[in-house]
Amino acid sequence: IIETGIDIPNVNTLIMEDADRLGLAQLHQIRGRIGRSTRRAYAYLTYRQGKILQETAAKRLAAIREYVEFGSGFKIAMRDLEIRGAGNLLGPEQSGYLMSVGYDLYLKLLEEAVLEERGEEKKIAKTAAAYREVMRRAADLEPDTVVITSPHATMYSDYFHISPGKSARGDFSAFRCPEVEIEAEYDAAFSKALADACAEEDLPAGFLGEREPALDHGTMIPLYFLQPALKKPVKVVRIGLSGLSADVHYRLGRLIQDTAEKLGRRTVFIASGDLSHKLKEDGPYGFVKEGPVFDEAVTEDLSKADFLSLLTISPDLAECAAECGLRSFWIMAGALDCQRVHAELLSHEGTFGVGYGVAYFTPEGEDDARDIGRQLIDAETQAIAKVREQEDAYVRLARESLETFARSHTMLPVPKDLPEDLQDRRA
Repeated sequence: IIETGIDIPNVNTLIMEDADRLGLAQLHQIRGRIGRSTRRAYAYLTYRQGKILQETAAKRLAAIREYVEFGSGFKIAMRDLEIRGAGNLLGPEQSGYLMSVGYDLYLKLLEEAVLEERGEEKKIAKTAAAYREVMRRAADLEPDTVVITSPHATMYSDYFHISPGKSARGDFSAFRCPEVEIEAEYDAAFSKALADACAEEDLPAGFLGEREPALDHGTMIPLYFLQPALKKPVKVVRIGLSGLSADVHYRLGRLIQDTAEKLGRRTVFIASGDLSHKLKEDGPYGFVKEGPVFDEAVTEDLSKADFLSLLTISPDLAECAAECGLRSFWIMAGALDCQRVHAELLSHEGTFGVGYGVAYFTPEGEDDARDIGRQLIDAETQAIAKVREQEDAYVRLARESLETFARSHTMLPVPKDLPEDLQDRRA
């Protein structure tokens, strides 16, 4: 239908299901079937409720939402090229002029030259230097295992995915650098022991539902800096995040600590993820006022190892800031459960509109006063109690009725202190 150029001017509304499954060019062409007259047009691109989008799908939907003006086809094509990579269009088999370099590497060299000319690389020099420093320190610890939690690994709303298998590899093709490859050998014994511990604690985590075995960039970037500094080979455990609450992420971190102790592994934990993606108007995701507020709050918490504040940060603030690393930090906090911690924030930059933070935490012995998980539960209990103090009789009756039925599948006995108007008539 699309290829025949269907053109019905009076059609002005499009509803698309599972839009995340379509390519950017497909989205653009289908959307082009409406808005073909002077009538205002509406396109609703939907995906399944509760679904955690793959990074590339989210980028495609963001692009189709951004480019809506007439004649935006070229911009969409260029964004599609950035998302999917350049492929082999101008590779050595099809291009004599770029034969000695290749299009991907050519773009990388061109980009580096432009950045160097503009002095852009120097603007994130602190981040790069901090990354090298923390990875040097990590390598000096001579770990047996490195646990990496990444927002770009397989992610579910109600489940933590632990990467299965013996090893994995990946490259930076999505960033026009396919020649940069990273390989990692998995610590299968650690992963199995962790999955078993989660099952015993009724925490939803394991090896089910792997969608992409290749290493994601949230895993590869730390390894890119770590591996050259290592004094001996190290095995990796890769874990995705989830849509579950802060206390569940914290519990997973605590089980990671328990597993490392049980197996006698010298373990380094890397919480991968960015801060706000909306720090600058000219950045890739634009600017919102919540972006800098979020970054300031999180970096302050990290610099002080104030994990309770980190775990109770406003969900609305985090969502508006468009962060991707907060849940990684929650798991890290759990991995340092009941530990006295020395915290050091080495850098924080938002030069290109995305917050990059690098911090280093050293456990310095047991400290029962830092049972942050219990403190979190207590804080939530107090918050709920405060809300319930404001309830009127009607709200209290509705809540208690629902709670009673959910817990026991029985009806709530009629309370004796009901208001008269609830006693005299039926709803």
